[in-house]
Amino acid sequence: MTKDQILAALPKLKKTDLQAVQAVCANLLGQAPKNAPAAKPSPAEAMLFDALTLTIGVKMGFQAFSQLDTYRHWRNHAPEALGFIEANFSNDLGTNVPMKAFHRFLIGLLIDDMKRRHIPITLQSVVVNLSRLPEVYQDSFPGYLGSANHLIIAAMIKRNSKNGKAKRNDKVRALQRERLD
Repeated sequence: MTKDQILAALPKLKKTDLQAVQAVCANLLGQAPKNAPAAKPSPAEAMLFDALTLTIGVKMGFQAFSQLDTYRHWRNHAPEALGFIEANFSNDLGTNVPMKAFHRFLIGLLIDDMKRRHIPITLQSVVVNLSRLPEVYQDSFPGYLGSANHLIIAAMIKRNSKNGKAKRNDKVRALQRERLD
């Protein structure tokens, strides 16, 4: 899309879409939005926001996001998702690497569910549906939360642990030696 096509499309956009464009432009230019409150997310909130933007492919910082109308929905729906994650998984995941991966996994589950329901995938639609995360997780893995056997989490931790990497490295070295012989 050329610059002229983008500029021609702007008058046709809704106010919320124009605000999103403005926020993204300000972020790309390294400018803080006008009248920006000091929106500083908690570490858990930042991790969920990063997982959300990475999963749907939106390049936007939290400061720019806090200037959008969608931020109002974030304040209403994100605490439910964060509470669900904290209550059920925070002790199991340990370090940031598996926690970030698990956040992206959960957002992916939510997006897959939204696609099955024919809900368009936009930043706002996903944010509004964040409070459905516990329901979507239960539908995807019935009975999993009630069990003490967290196989998915255990696999994520093992894969990201040093011990797991060492075992994989040993297998690679053994295969390399076999090829040389």
